[in-house]
Amino acid sequence: MLKDDYFVQGAGLAGRFKAGKVEFHWGPSNGSDGSEHSVNGRRFPVERKIVLNTMRLQNGGARLR
Repeated sequence: MLKDDYFVQGAGLAGRFKAGKVEFHWGPSNGSDGSEHSVNGRRFPVERKIVLNTMRLQNGGARLR
């Protein structure tokens, strides 16, 4: 969990998103494939993932979804 509130919006995104947590994934040694995901079939030694939650308005206030 993050200590403070961080938001992402704009750049073609449909809405406002709150960062819920940040995760890191890495391999057992330098140069190893530690990433969970790939780009054009290529994996990387480390990956950072930011989990975002959609902000929706409900009863005049924001709520996480």
